[in-house]
Amino acid sequence: MKAKGSYSLLGSPIPPYQANTREAFNRIWDALKTDNVLRKIYTSQDLRERVRASLEGADEEDFFKIWVGIANLFRFDGNSKAKIKDLVAKIHGVGNTSSQDIIIIDLSEKNVPSDIYWNDMMKLVVIAEFLERITEKAQEAYRKDELLNSLVIIDEAHRLAPKEPS
Repeated sequence: MKAKGSYSLLGSPIPPYQANTREAFNRIWDALKTDNVLRKIYTSQDLRERVRASLEGADEEDFFKIWVGIANLFRFDGNSKAKIKDLVAKIHGVGNTSSQDIIIIDLSEKNVPSDIYWNDMMKLVVIAEFLERITEKAQEAYRKDELLNSLVIIDEAHRLAPKEPS
């Protein structure tokens, strides 16, 4: 996890697929207690002190469990998860001119491993990223005057997708 910009307050970058380690958590947990990092989040000293006080009184293990559940969303073992960019490429028929695959993305809570933090907010993040990538790919194809022959159906879209593009 690398800070945007030319600076990094955590030292060497932590790849997202390694963010679920105790070492990664400890680096970030410790960095959150420093004024250098807190100054990037809050401009007022008063708010920085409140965060620092909250962290000092917090149960680090409870936060670590939450952290791992979220970080495990980014763990990649090479064969069990599809990347959004690969799904979008399949939807738009990249590398496959004769036919397109039907892709079903199941965001339900059944079959979710117990070490994954999964709720409606996480579903929103995934859907938003997916829709953004599809839109970008469609706009790119349109600018190149390429044909688009894709149909995207989102079950329960009223719960997950915004009414207006952001």
